[in-house]
Amino acid sequence: MTKIHNLQTPQSVIPKQWHRSYPPSSVSGTGWMLDALDDLAAFARDRELPEIADRVQEARAEIAPYLEYQDS
Repeated sequence: MTKIHNLQTPQSVIPKQWHRSYPPSSVSGTGWMLDALDDLAAFARDRELPEIADRVQEARAEIAPYLEYQDS
């Protein structure tokens, strides 16, 4: 059975709000999201997690047309 965690508790290690870890000027458009997915897939392969890498690449392939449309 899946355990459901309340992410709004003070004990949560997940940040309550998303924030940048890089300067805003280093990101333009939506292509950076595809680059991030490529990096995640490469990281998974480096850690010998090919199934995870494959799933990330599948997700990238699925959303790429939408993101590329946004940048056009």
